[in-house]
Amino acid sequence: MVINGTHHTLHLAPMAELTTPALRKVVKNFTDNVVLYSEMLASGAIHAKAPHNEPLIQRYDFDNPFFYQLVGNNPDIMANAATILQDYGCDGININMACSAPHILKTGAGASLLCNFHLAKSVIVACRKNVYGLLTVKMRAGFHDVNLQFLRQFVSMLQDEGVDAVIIHPRAAKWGFTRKARWDIIEAIVTEVNIPVIGNGDISEPASALHRLQQTHCDGIMIGRAAVQKPWIFAQCEAALRQQSLSLSLNIEEMWIDVLQNIQVMLPQKLHKSRAHRFCAYYHKNVKFGHTLFSSIRQCNEINDMIVLIRNYFKRNEEERINIV
Repeated sequence: MVINGTHHTLHLAPMAELTTPALRKVVKNFTDNVVLYSEMLASGAIHAKAPHNEPLIQRYDFDNPFFYQLVGNNPDIMANAATILQDYGCDGININMACSAPHILKTGAGASLLCNFHLAKSVIVACRKNVYGLLTVKMRAGFHDVNLQFLRQFVSMLQDEGVDAVIIHPRAAKWGFTRKARWDIIEAIVTEVNIPVIGNGDISEPASALHRLQQTHCDGIMIGRAAVQKPWIFAQCEAALRQQSLSLSLNIEEMWIDVLQNIQVMLPQKLHKSRAHRFCAYYHKNVKFGHTLFSSIRQCNEINDMIVLIRNYFKRNEEERINIV
């Protein structure tokens, strides 16, 4: 995907309560060649200029390239929210048609838009009029099941209405994260459209990213959950794409604490617990007794108390502090 004249292959997935500035910063510490996204932002709240969204909208120097992701189903409100977000500075707006969380589906937003072709089209038409930068869509490959014929029609509509790129998570919305991602579906779509197609789903290692790019000839790879556990994965993918060897000496303890401390600095206190717990739910998998440690962290309401637990863990398990990959 070309952004400001440069082709970008690697994308950090937008994830509610996970794609915090703290995570984005540590990802950029390892490589600059990754496209970043905000957390999923509710269009209604942005439209109403709700003050609680300000910390989630804040863009930092390391947020480059950067997209805001919007969720909603009212064309006029979505379009106005996109206009508001552009004033904060970004490379583009990403429309969420992929979220399968029940509370999002209940509102008719997220992946629910896949069930309403005309409403989805109206959202795109309205946003395209207001978005002067790039307009992209992140979507599932179907709602109840993966359907190639449906996907062809839907992506063709997006292309015809001026969407600059589509990100496809090749699972049905009703599958959640169960079953394997159907990358063969992406391979089929790539040959039939003229806009960049970015694949997302089940990428957990650099080898799998390289394999999927070669298999499907898609324009890029988006990584979500694996990048929370391993923020260095994009640097590894970049090296694999260049057929270069890469050895990283990772201080698992300090990286963990840096992210938590940056959550403290970059977000208001009312968000500290939720964002810290969500990050730790993935990152704890980097240590042998992480499950037990995370059980203790979940009992903490304050980040400083979580940090004490993490420091004490590595005092007892010093051999786990440094990881060579």
